[in-house]
Amino acid sequence: LSWEKPSNDGGAKIEGYIIEKRGLDDDDFVEVARSPDTRCKIGKLPTGDEVEFRVRAINEAGKGKPSDPTDLTLIKTPEIKPTLDMSHLSDIRVKAGQPVTLDVSFTGSPMPTVEWSKDDVTLKSTDSVKVSTQPKDKTTTVKIPRSKRGDSGVYKLTVSNASGVTEGSANVTVLDKPSAPEGPLEYPETTKEYIILTWQPPRDNGGLEIIGYNIDRCDKRRGNWVTMATTVPRLTYKVGKVMEGCEYVFRVTAENQMGVSEPLEGAPVIAKDPFDLPDAPACPVVESVTKEDALLSWKPPRSDGGSPIVGYIVERRESNTPRWVKVTKAPVKGTEVTVPDLIEGKPYEFRVMAVNEAGPSEPSEASRPVVAQDPHCKPKLDLSGLKDQTVRGGQTIRLTVPYEARPSPTVTWSLDGEEFKPDKRVRIDKTDRSTTIQISNCTRADDMGRYKVTVRNEVGSSDASCLITVIDVPGPPKAPIDVTGVTKETATLSWNVPKDDGGSPIIGYVIEKCDTTRNVWSRAGSTGKDKLTSTISNLTEGTEYMFRVSAENGSGVGEPLECSKPVVAKNPYEVPGVPEAPRVTSTSRDSVTLSWLPPDDDGGSAVIGYIIERRDTTSPRWVRVNHQPIPDTKHKVPELVNGGEYEFRIRAVNAGGAGNPSAPCAPVIAREPIFSAGPPGGLNVDDVTDDSVTLSWEKPSNDGGAKIEGYIIEKRGLDDDDFVEVARSPDTRCKIGKLPTGDEVEFRVRAINEAGKGKPSDPTDLTLIKTPE
Repeated sequence: LSWEKPSNDGGAKIEGYIIEKRGLDDDDFVEVARSPDTRCKIGKLPTGDEVEFRVRAINEAGKGKPSDPTDLTLIKTPEIKPTLDMSHLSDIRVKAGQPVTLDVSFTGSPMPTVEWSKDDVTLKSTDSVKVSTQPKDKTTTVKIPRSKRGDSGVYKLTVSNASGVTEGSANVTVLDKPSAPEGPLEYPETTKEYIILTWQPPRDNGGLEIIGYNIDRCDKRRGNWVTMATTVPRLTYKVGKVMEGCEYVFRVTAENQMGVSEPLEGAPVIAKDPFDLPDAPACPVVESVTKEDALLSWKPPRSDGGSPIVGYIVERRESNTPRWVKVTKAPVKGTEVTVPDLIEGKPYEFRVMAVNEAGPSEPSEASRPVVAQDPHCKPKLDLSGLKDQTVRGGQTIRLTVPYEARPSPTVTWSLDGEEFKPDKRVRIDKTDRSTTIQISNCTRADDMGRYKVTVRNEVGSSDASCLITVIDVPGPPKAPIDVTGVTKETATLSWNVPKDDGGSPIIGYVIEKCDTTRNVWSRAGSTGKDKLTSTISNLTEGTEYMFRVSAENGSGVGEPLECSKPVVAKNPYEVPGVPEAPRVTSTSRDSVTLSWLPPDDDGGSAVIGYIIERRDTTSPRWVRVNHQPIPDTKHKVPELVNGGEYEFRIRAVNAGGAGNPSAPCAPVIAREPIFSAGPPGGLNVDDVTDDSVTLSWEKPSNDGGAKIEGYIIEKRGLDDDDFVEVARSPDTRCKIGKLPTGDEVEFRVRAINEAGKGKPSDPTDLTLIKTPE
């Protein structure tokens, strides 16, 4: 129990306390203990009793008054949720064979139930594992005297009672040699020189990282194992230095820091290539033969032996001799070859061998014998040099056609069906193997067209042709040149594309002008290929000009086309008339907005815009506001000085230029706009006499942007239609006199600012002019 000291110690020091108890069936409290301080443990109470307690303080005068009793309290065992601490056992690592001990203390009331499990399976005592619990000490233990790899896992301890469940766990790792590598041991590649092995990592690495794999080999002829490699870091290994045709067995072990695993053994394997020599090709065929060489072809072998054919070895021999000679140093890639260096008149035979990765096949059957000599043949033309060509005018056209023909042929050249005859410009040469035509200083008119060569002998004839395009500067544009839109400074030319573009696309046009008094042509402009019009500027007013246009392509500028007659540079119209003076429509602190009406006379050409000029009234100088004509008749002039006074005038602009300026507008000040003031408020009749009224009012809430200069007082009689001004006042109070006695009148007030009279106030009620009582 615990309690607080009494608030009244009775005037003497508290010497201690008496604790009293009363049972459920007791009539009164009895003393059960004494305590020197405000806390006490009462023992030896019967379990199951229901009791209440109270406390008395003791001082020099004796026992004090008792405290209020406690509630009835049941004497029983307390219920406490179990606790345990396994932090010292969070991760245990031991080598195989070493002991493992898991010793845990726990708490809880009533005594908890204790259960150990490993990997979610309840753990019971066996010969190899001992599980025990000591209720008195509240400790529990798992002991493994001699650990093995299978004892690795998560050991979970669960303690529970009516107040709850508490769990803890410890991770135990028993380190050991790894298990054997996982199979199968495979041989993805086997040759006569090496064998490649592959395998999978062991299912159990023994709790430690695999540091490598060991490979052993057994030659089945000898029966002994030989280590080929140790601590191989990968899951594959290439075993070299094997003997072709020999049978081997391989095994692989995994290794970690604890040692070497049991081996994974593979099936026997024979060291040999996975393919054979190819079959012999078919008998070669002699396609053609000359006095120097022979063209052979053949079909591939029926079987490539399981490996792709990489080439063919071709051999020849003179008939009736046993010695075969290779035709090329390296195998031939295709199934056709020209055999060179034959001796004219000698008979030859040929054979072929296929080659794959395993080596060359048996030779094919020998071809039929052939004699190295040239046969008669129809002309065969080599057209590699006879292609459509484009040449520039003035250059030389040269065409050469090699050919093969036996016996020697005749040759003719023609252009668009007309046979060439040699002259100063045309030269034709012929040899046993080629013909050449050469035409110097070519032109589009004479030498452009389809060239044809015909080669003929007693066996037959062959011909071929090509198109020769001669490009030159273009011809002149098609007539006429139209000259329009002539002014004192400009003229607009238009023309048509030339009939002859010179054989290459037009890239543009060159325009020239000539002052007829000087007769000297000068460049006036140029245009792109698609623009057939140009405006010539910078002409001198009153001067007579001629114009001409030339087309241009990649070869240069062609002959020009001149206009049909001279043209005088002058305007066909006058400058426009004078607009009216502009009107100011609004102002701001740094701008003025103007509007104006167009001039009555446009000078014969439509007005295209207006030039605004301004003048500071302190200066005689007029300054242009805009450099390009404004198309509208209204414009806001910016960048003025706040408070500055300005005048503005307008010039109309047409194709002939700018006209004379208008009269200036009235001087205007650049400032924020001013409006008439709002109505005054609070109009009141302060005093009435037999001939006067005294009024007062408040200033308007809106002064219109300018200072209030005074007020206008207006009156309306009972029989009047409208209000009339009767007085003015500089402030917000005014006496109106000389009013007829007996009249009934009402009054209203207007404020005055720079913009004029403002809106009227609400009127007063009708007021009777009379002597006050």
